[in-house]
Amino acid sequence: NNNNNDDNNDNDTFLANWMGELNPVIGNFTLLDLSIPGTHDSMTWDLSTTVSDGSNDIPPEIAKILHQFRHLTPGHFIRNQSKTQGLNMTEQLDNGIRFIDFRIMYSAAPSAPSSGPHDWYCLHFMESLHTALTYLTAARDWLLQHPKEIVVMWFSRHGNNCGTEYPDVPADAKAAFWQQVENLFGELMFTRQTDELNTTTVNELLQRDHRVVVFVSDVANFTRGSPKALNGCRIDNELGNDITQEAATYAHMIQRFSQANATKAADKARNMFYLQSMAAGPPSGQITKAAEITYLPIERDKNRRECAALFNLPNMTDYCPMHLQDVSQLVNYYNQLSLDAVITQNLHLPNAIYLDAVAAGGLIRTGAQLFAPRANKNAEQLQQLQLLQLLSPDAAVEQPLSSAAAQHHPAARAHKEKRVFSQGEEEKEEEKRVQDVHDTTGFAYVDTFLLYNVRNLCGQLGAAAPPDCASLTTLLQQRRALHPLARWADTQGRCEAWPV
Repeated sequence: NNNNNDDNNDNDTFLANWMGELNPVIGNFTLLDLSIPGTHDSMTWDLSTTVSDGSNDIPPEIAKILHQFRHLTPGHFIRNQSKTQGLNMTEQLDNGIRFIDFRIMYSAAPSAPSSGPHDWYCLHFMESLHTALTYLTAARDWLLQHPKEIVVMWFSRHGNNCGTEYPDVPADAKAAFWQQVENLFGELMFTRQTDELNTTTVNELLQRDHRVVVFVSDVANFTRGSPKALNGCRIDNELGNDITQEAATYAHMIQRFSQANATKAADKARNMFYLQSMAAGPPSGQITKAAEITYLPIERDKNRRECAALFNLPNMTDYCPMHLQDVSQLVNYYNQLSLDAVITQNLHLPNAIYLDAVAAGGLIRTGAQLFAPRANKNAEQLQQLQLLQLLSPDAAVEQPLSSAAAQHHPAARAHKEKRVFSQGEEEKEEEKRVQDVHDTTGFAYVDTFLLYNVRNLCGQLGAAAPPDCASLTTLLQQRRALHPLARWADTQGRCEAWPV
């Protein structure tokens, strides 16, 4: 088994129906007794190249200006620093994900000026190509086709569970969107009129057909007291990953997992949902270095070395991740260590974990090859070349460029032979990299959760445990063995025998 994964050829229906498959074990427990796999910044698979109005991490006035003058911003480059996922909503649910980090903002359309008509879009700095309701409709359709599955969602702008976090958005716009959500899901929604997270069992939710649970930040203004909304303040959201301190992060996560059952029990008594982030952004300065490497040809090798040093990883000396998803997959390489320890060291999981770069088969991608390739690669390369031409006309033609993009740029045409040679060299390097046996390697993220649930809950049931416990344990051990913990050394930050 080479532990590789083909993202486009996964026919695993077990993961699409895992709650139903595990029902003999989980059915008489509440959601606050379970541990479910989730994704972080879940809708970033479909980002546009336009900065969202009200974007995270910058003042609203700046976001509005960047949206308005979207044609003058390096949109493709910024999108590359914002995208963390490669599977769409349906694919995530099909591959076992049951917690969706649904980040939204009221914005003009990505193709319209900031002053244009507004609607709700998803975002991670850049706004999504389609409206938020489009993705929710996909989730609703999926739920109708999978009657034994339950999905938990969290609506926020930037992962803040309490407080107001939608700058300059009229209260009526929030309320109108929430009404659309209620109309869309209808009776599928968990409701506090009959349900409680810490007392209503999975089977009771299934009997009532209440199979979508929605936490909402800024709940009072957003939902006006709707019983179908759960207060985002009831999420016990724990952070902690740091790519520059992987040894400390591993120790920290092992400690968290050692205490997770006690934390879940304490949170359950308070009707709280224990959520752990295992996502981590790049170190400060990485985006600057990536921009300098992309747009300024001078001192490119020096900038790569300086970028690599920011990560503080033993064998990463001459590599700079050029996409946020590169960082996410590197983070996942180290995430697999503590996740695997949950099984091998008999530790515990929170109610949900959310992380990046979840791939087909319910894996987290730990190899270096990105998946879900960008659809507008030619447009991206052309935009980069045009900006280079403005900054440094003589240097612009040194950039590798696809033939489709090249034919639209005079400077590239004038140096055609030189460009072809550079592109050929780049392609050779890419071919060598893709041939690496570990480029598409992934770890059995979802199956680890499922095995943990069976082991943990069957243990709690003791003599009352159903016969399914033994058969499910065997099945899930076999499934995990298909994509086990895999370690190797490369020049992009992965170490075979470190930090443990």
